[in-house]
Amino acid sequence: GPFEIATWRKMQFTSGWSKDLSKQIKITVAPAEIDSILSLEVMRSGTAMHLNLDARQAPLPAWLLTDLLPGGLHRCPAASFKGLAKINWPATQAQGSLQGQFSNIDLSEWLGTQGPHRLKGNASLKLQKLLWQSQRIEMAVGDLEATHGGVSRTLIDAAVKWLQCLKTSACESKLRVHSTTLVPYDRLTFSFHLDSSGLKIVGQSMPRFLLTHQGEPLLGEPSSILPIAALVQFLHLPVAGWLPDTTAAHEMAGGLPLPSPTQ
Repeated sequence: GPFEIATWRKMQFTSGWSKDLSKQIKITVAPAEIDSILSLEVMRSGTAMHLNLDARQAPLPAWLLTDLLPGGLHRCPAASFKGLAKINWPATQAQGSLQGQFSNIDLSEWLGTQGPHRLKGNASLKLQKLLWQSQRIEMAVGDLEATHGGVSRTLIDAAVKWLQCLKTSACESKLRVHSTTLVPYDRLTFSFHLDSSGLKIVGQSMPRFLLTHQGEPLLGEPSSILPIAALVQFLHLPVAGWLPDTTAAHEMAGGLPLPSPTQ
């Protein structure tokens, strides 16, 4: 798209051989109007490739990571990333780790319009740890915070049904007032831990709550660790069985940790 343009200056490119005779390439640049440097280092030894990205000091457009990261953040053209990422290609599948923060995430663009729910707001996503192989997440630990947005009735109802969230009386009142529009919120914020054992969500907007508006809690946190299937069912209305039979749901499931045998 036309937004996929990055302007940099002070570019430096070096190439050589490391002590173990692996090929090494390093690129450093400064984004326009920012003096801080970001660097990209690529090493090749035999058939193995290693990529190290250091964007701790300067933001990187998130869409530049489209083909490397799972999660669909590239759908938000204004989103940026600051942090560290390491990706290895020991064979045909990439293995990666990431630590850092994505900013300016448009939740409506991230969620898309193909599913049954609507969500608005500008969010930041801080990842203490993200591990993945190919396009499947193995572990994700972090915090999400969004402000001054809106959420559809269907999303609230799905959170109650599939994520075991508590809908408060204040939420019920707002649903009656906003029966055909998005329910407004001031803060949507929570921490999460996702791996093969399931999904744990802890509310941060108020103690034990995910969603608030004008000082009133609207939606409580899940009461227990959730099975991974619940996340897919939450975002894509199920029809029968373990997963909803839609392309979007199967694509999402393909990027999540494989459930452990006990689930």
